[in-house]
Parts: sequence; C-alpha cells; structure tokens
Amino acid sequence: SDLTLVRTLVCHLERRGFHLAAAASLAEAREYLHRRKSWTLIVSECHLPDGTGWELQTALKEQGVKTPFLLTSNSPFSATWCAGADFLVKPFSPAKLEARVNVLTGK
Repeated sequence: SDLTLVRTLVCHLERRGFHLAAAASLAEAREYLHRRKSWTLIVSECHLPDGTGWELQTALKEQGVKTPFLLTSNSPFSATWCAGADFLVKPFSPAKLEARVNVLTGK
C-alpha cells in the first residue's frame, strides 16, 4: 500500500540524516508548509485524496517558493501529467528515491 511505501521511504531517508514530515493529504501538506516556510525538498504523490501534487506545486510557485519539488505516480500517464516537473514513476526503490533526492538537493 502507499502508506507502507511512505513508512519505508521515511525510515530509509531518516536513517541517512534527512528530517521528514509525511502528509496524507493536500490539506495536511499545506498545513506543514504554512507552519514551516523552509524545506530542502518536497516529494508529493500526483493523486492525493483531496487534490493533486501538481496543485500543491503550482500554488507554491505562485507564492515564490523555490523549494525543489518531486512528484511521484504509478499512473502510465504520469509522463504526460507531470510534464515539466521532476517525477518518479512508482514502484521505485528507496535507493532510487535517495539518488533523486541527492540530485535535487545538490548533495
């Protein structure tokens, strides 16, 4: 399930020194972003229960937020939906995500 994947990825990245906040919805993500302005990277599923990761990315760009943003999706149409964005197609390994995170954050 997606929840299992998120837990696996959070554990993998936290063991490597990343500090994470995992949101289950667009509203929860917006709340995190409202409370804390500075983030190294935002990773979002394309399809959220109450909206899309694309909506979140667009709203942040409109606010002038320059934080790198990575979309994920298991849809065969993700290349089209995520055109112009950094994205990873699921399933992917924690190591593949970590490699992309390192590229996007300049590590």
